[in-house]
Amino acid sequence: MSLGTKLLVIILLLLLGLIVHLAYFFTVIGVESSAVSERNSDDVENPRLGSIHSHLFWFVQITDIHISMYFDPGRATDLIRFCDEYLHVIQPDLVVASGDLTDGKFADHRGSGQYDQEWKRYHEVVSVCRKYTPTWLDLRGNHDSFDVPTVNNPNDFYRKYSVQGPEHPVSYSYTHQKPFGNYTFIAMDACLEPGPKRPFNFFGYLNSKQRQLVEQYREAARGSNMTFWLGHYPTSTILTEGGHPVRDVMSGGIAYLCGHLHTLGGVVSQMYTRHKTGTLELELGDWRDNRRFRVLAVDHDILSFTDAVLGTWPIILITNPKSATYVTAGLEATERTQHSTHIRFLIFTPGSVNNAEVYIDDINIGKGRHVEGSLYVTPWDPSKYTTGIHSLRIVVQDSLQNRQTVEQPFSLDGSRDRFPLMSRLILMVDWFDMGYCLFIFLVFVYVMVLFLLWRCNNVRVLYVPDSIPFLRPFLVFFNRWLYRTWLVARTRSLYFLLTGFILYIAIGPWFVGEMLTGHTGVVFVWGIYIGRDFLPGTLTYYYGIGHIVIFNVPVLMFLGYMMQYWKEQRNKHWLYRLRHIYIPFSVIVLLQAYLTKKDFPAAYGPKSLLSPVRLGSVLLTFLLYHLGKNNAIKLHDSSHRS
Repeated sequence: MSLGTKLLVIILLLLLGLIVHLAYFFTVIGVESSAVSERNSDDVENPRLGSIHSHLFWFVQITDIHISMYFDPGRATDLIRFCDEYLHVIQPDLVVASGDLTDGKFADHRGSGQYDQEWKRYHEVVSVCRKYTPTWLDLRGNHDSFDVPTVNNPNDFYRKYSVQGPEHPVSYSYTHQKPFGNYTFIAMDACLEPGPKRPFNFFGYLNSKQRQLVEQYREAARGSNMTFWLGHYPTSTILTEGGHPVRDVMSGGIAYLCGHLHTLGGVVSQMYTRHKTGTLELELGDWRDNRRFRVLAVDHDILSFTDAVLGTWPIILITNPKSATYVTAGLEATERTQHSTHIRFLIFTPGSVNNAEVYIDDINIGKGRHVEGSLYVTPWDPSKYTTGIHSLRIVVQDSLQNRQTVEQPFSLDGSRDRFPLMSRLILMVDWFDMGYCLFIFLVFVYVMVLFLLWRCNNVRVLYVPDSIPFLRPFLVFFNRWLYRTWLVARTRSLYFLLTGFILYIAIGPWFVGEMLTGHTGVVFVWGIYIGRDFLPGTLTYYYGIGHIVIFNVPVLMFLGYMMQYWKEQRNKHWLYRLRHIYIPFSVIVLLQAYLTKKDFPAAYGPKSLLSPVRLGSVLLTFLLYHLGKNNAIKLHDSSHRS
């Protein structure tokens, strides 16, 4: 086996090692657990699911409202409309507002901070909404903590203008008492403290003090019928101090309701999953762009929900049988459905219901009969559907000529419908570990490849034989770029500059900037120091990956191509040099110059302009070009003399 083949194998093994490491995160994607089950009380406390309006309540969630001074005033006015029209009809027991209540962004989209006007507007809107539901459980999101040094700082307007902030500045617990039991809501605040300006305020961080606080709330809720966890950040974007997995902290909870990711630009409209602890994680699409909201119902201690969009009527929520996708672990809810006498569903409409047709497996089994309030029922025989997954469809027509259809799978033998892969991937992978591993992998491969080529005197011994016909184009391409990279690595000055610079990105400070108003911080890839406070690196690793991809790798490839040109083809027409040398060089320089001017300085002030990473990249590009060209010309001249 040639040295080149060995080098290729080493690179492939490193890549395989990364894949194996990342595969650890994917092992949980298909895991189902029996750690959480919906409560199964005896028939006296929890009677049969029949035609009586009992043991039933519902509530509403909204998230990522982003009330803004600069963008879309309709976010606030539409929320008032939502409360006047929808909360008036739905009449929920409570409303959950899970973070990013205000926008906190400057008009240029880069700067960030807290605006008194935005928070006053939020306070005005909520005052209107609470006429329809006095219990309003709000909590902070990352936008609500931009430029907030501490929760007691005057800049913390959440403490002043929110509903829960004056009494509960961070995490808190609320127990909703019903005649048939208690239902606990634990609001987990994972906002950074201190809360820097954006962009390095995206991941959540649960420090040991906050973790211990929510764990106390969890233990106190053990006797409740159900425990709901509320938060802004999905668990995949929360880092915990001490390494305690945040999903384990939530053990025993029926569901975690969050937001933050919006719909990823419309790529993933629904993000739901079930963790190995048994807890459902239900990310809700945003109010900001999509005007989404969620209605959740607890019917005889069985949780069901539906997501809707402003302007949609009627809203239909099936509570029995429960969707086979969202059945929590254990068979208690399934057993209750097996012994139920009626299909149960809620219909919310500002008009009256003219007709509600119920179908199972496309067979009409009857019409919905109104019981009380929003509850409708249809008698059924569960014994006909004891095996496999079946389809339940309800079609509703109201007096306002609105027509809606809802369809969901159900099962009575514990069969489950799987969540979409993309949804599970986004919510179950630890994105901090993913970024950290990928960054370290890229740095390691970059350094090792340059080191091995630097130590090689004859690059031809590294060439991979290209005798395999169907792999020949790839192997020729690999050998060509191996030679070009070898030219760079064998140039001592280039080797040490390139290796030293990427190691500096991994170790040294990136820049000094005003991370909060009046507070200077130092940013490393592995963390941020703001005075005596330290915030672990999170999004910084993804910025590091981006810098390697858009600078370190392209500049290495450009140097290799340029050196081969000046060494072997320097007498070609000037138009060739323009296309293949000067334009690529200009693109690299201009891109880095643009990022130097616009990226960190716009967010963290003019101090960050003197960034060894950003400004250093511009200066380093000129130096590398000069050294590479001169060395290539020397190689050309020496080869001609010999």
